[in-house]
Amino acid sequence: AQLPAGLALNLSFPGLVAATGANQRKSIFVAPFDLIVESVAVQSSGFTAASTLTVSVTADGPVVNWPITVTGTVGAATTKLARLLYDNTKTNPAKSFATTSRAFRVFPRGSTITVSVSTSSVAAGSLCTVNLAMREFYGRD
Repeated sequence: AQLPAGLALNLSFPGLVAATGANQRKSIFVAPFDLIVESVAVQSSGFTAASTLTVSVTADGPVVNWPITVTGTVGAATTKLARLLYDNTKTNPAKSFATTSRAFRVFPRGSTITVSVSTSSVAAGSLCTVNLAMREFYGRD
């Protein structure tokens, strides 16, 4: 038996400010196989105090309007935003939609996946890193 293939994608966005052009705020890749996104981690440093940082992962096809989004407040020090981890932990959905388990996000093979970053910061020495942990959706026997 073979284990499903895995993919760790590490993206870096240096010098990110509010006025950064769209082509420097995004990274585009094609899914080499059917991917399950298991974790999205965002880390930043050198931003203006109390700035907002937003990372969005979208794909073409049926999931284009259903992005994975991580957002939070960052500053000059190294900041790690709340990591999205799809561990299927459940709470009562009637209490809070925000705390219910998140569905695994599957991107079919050949999907064009776009990782976009935006901020309200004006500090020129800023850096944002985005880490995606993914694995092959269909395992082989």
